[in-house]
Amino acid sequence: MNLQLDLPSYQHQLKVFSARAKSLCGFTMINGQRVAIGEATSKFFEELLTSTSDPEKLKQRNEFFHRAESDPVTRHQLCGIRVEQFNNYILASQNILGMFFNIVNLADDERPVIQNTTDQEIRVGYVGANGEPKSKLVERDDEEALVNLHYLTSELVRYKKRDIYRGTVVDAALQTLRIAYDVKNQMEAQAFGLLTASLVNGGAFGAFTFTGKKANYTYLANSRIKPANLPTTNDIVVPNNSGTTKFRYAVLKAIAKYANQWTGCFPEGDLIPTGRILVPALEASDIADEIIPSGSTSNKVADQLLEKGWTTIDYLGRTWTLVADNTLDAKYCYAEFNRKPGTVYLKPSQDVDKVINTHELDKKNEEQRYMQKVFGAYINSATRVNIARFQYTT
Repeated sequence: MNLQLDLPSYQHQLKVFSARAKSLCGFTMINGQRVAIGEATSKFFEELLTSTSDPEKLKQRNEFFHRAESDPVTRHQLCGIRVEQFNNYILASQNILGMFFNIVNLADDERPVIQNTTDQEIRVGYVGANGEPKSKLVERDDEEALVNLHYLTSELVRYKKRDIYRGTVVDAALQTLRIAYDVKNQMEAQAFGLLTASLVNGGAFGAFTFTGKKANYTYLANSRIKPANLPTTNDIVVPNNSGTTKFRYAVLKAIAKYANQWTGCFPEGDLIPTGRILVPALEASDIADEIIPSGSTSNKVADQLLEKGWTTIDYLGRTWTLVADNTLDAKYCYAEFNRKPGTVYLKPSQDVDKVINTHELDKKNEEQRYMQKVFGAYINSATRVNIARFQYTT
């Protein structure tokens, strides 16, 4: 399998990493200032992206590599750190926020507000203070509707502070405990719960409405549009499914068809697949079953699959990337498009990273810690067309 990236692919990955990094939890120190690690990491990837086309940055990089060939000190800077860690804790995939939600960092005194500028009422799904998906109607004459914000809180953890032989071991303990990771996990779970909730509870997937009262329409189509050309749902059953069918090329065709049906419909531009598809980890490689590796295939698509593997596939004029996810149920995959169906609001200035020290804990050479993060998420009925779920097995 060829794991090398060309420059456009590398730049695309940096954009993806920058978007995903915004939802990271915790803080870091930069020039003596306490900075939200999500903002700092996202900025790092943005600067790295800029450096791929900045002549001065490219010159500095090449000069550094040239010095490393003969200068031991420079070579040590390049290769001097090697960390090997072993852990039997299996991590959950964290793809939902980066693929399906816009991340907005609010200032300390800002609050998120939904304003309906359409000519009809819209239904807004959001995560309530108890972490459960809820929904409400926003009338067309409403001035505003607040998006609920609440704290996500990690478990209170206890760990050793010092080792007689190694000195302070707090950093090593926190790497093992992964408190920030656990908070991010809560964010992922609540965001996915909102996406997959029933329509009455503000979820994203289900039939579109074009008949009856216009107030109940998913959107209002121009009178010249033939309704038969438009999708009737974003919860799509791939044609010719059975109990034995798997993730296959027909899924890619169905994704392309869904996007093509929206061509020319939106003033902000067409809905276009990014090519990334979130697939259950168990089933991501099943597309390889469509090709029998014997004899001459005389088929460019088949040859590419056999030579390069199944993670990246060129098909129907687009490069598709299969993102294996170990948190998804079988039989369904989720396509990412160039616009997000949901928005997540964070407020880094109000995040808490609390360390608890007491006399009793100190006698035991221990301290306790927990994290809190401000979080709010919503989807409205007008933007749920920006995501689609595809069932490829009955």
